[in-house]
Amino acid sequence: MPNINKIFSASDVKHGISLFTDREIRAVEGLIIERDGEFHIKCQIKDRYRPAKPEEIVRQLWVYRLLNEYNYPKR
Repeated sequence: MPNINKIFSASDVKHGISLFTDREIRAVEGLIIERDGEFHIKCQIKDRYRPAKPEEIVRQLWVYRLLNEYNYPKR
């Protein structure tokens, strides 16, 4: 999880991903790309890239859980 570790570099924000399983984190890690020296994450709902800030990563982790564990529809 090198990209997520870089984005969550401050130790006081790493607790934000402690609610998620390794499988969920790996899946969302696969949505992160580095472009022009900045990280972006693909939104699972809108299918567009957004800046990969810690709050967006946590949002995408919840979206992943809702779509895959609870079978919520995208729309």
